[in-house]
Amino acid sequence: MTGVFVKQYGAANQAARRAGRVARLAAAFRDPAGLFLLDAGQLQCTGQMDAGWILRRVLHPEAQIEGIDARLADPCLAARARGAAAFVMLLPPAGNLSNPFYSVHPRRNDRFVIAHPPLRRLYPEVDFADFVFTGHLLGVLSALCAARFALLARDIQELWLARLNLHLAQLPDRGVMLYPPLPPGLALPLSARQGLCRPGLRLVPVDATRFAPSVRALSGALTGLSRLALPEAAHRPDRGHGLACA
Repeated sequence: MTGVFVKQYGAANQAARRAGRVARLAAAFRDPAGLFLLDAGQLQCTGQMDAGWILRRVLHPEAQIEGIDARLADPCLAARARGAAAFVMLLPPAGNLSNPFYSVHPRRNDRFVIAHPPLRRLYPEVDFADFVFTGHLLGVLSALCAARFALLARDIQELWLARLNLHLAQLPDRGVMLYPPLPPGLALPLSARQGLCRPGLRLVPVDATRFAPSVRALSGALTGLSRLALPEAAHRPDRGHGLACA
């Protein structure tokens, strides 16, 4: 009987610990769809199951709507991030941001609102009233003329990198940045990948069609971050870090 009791008690205790982790993970759902903030306890005990849960969270279709503008406009995000030990972030779609060529909806950043004069001059043959979504817009422009689209994509990527730097300054120094397959012309620039080669940040490719390998990659990256000791200076509120734009 004693052995049965010990076994049952151990199973109940393990279930309670698991429930505690699940409760902490559920609390993170108040953050943007493509961003998951972890406290020190979550970072230390994140396993395969939790990594799978986090990955499903940040690969939610809503995260493909959420651009960098929506995150920077969140007035409470920086305050919530100050209490976090690490983050997992799906890189916001590069085309879902307002820029000198076009504006997007302030909350649903995948919605195209208006074309500005530089874009109308670059593509005078296009009727921009036909577009509702940024993905449709960029796909059509890319197919029309690769050379002109390269100019457009370069400027959008530079602006995206600058705003991503601002976003990273709000977040903990430890983080995993996930990037899914991207459309031609808007793939993650080499400069961004080089800028992410630093102690506290990990860049991990993910693919929703290859979920199990993506979970293993995320779990491994989080395990590495949990063992990483960063210099104390990195935790000052005025720290500067982010992506290199050159």
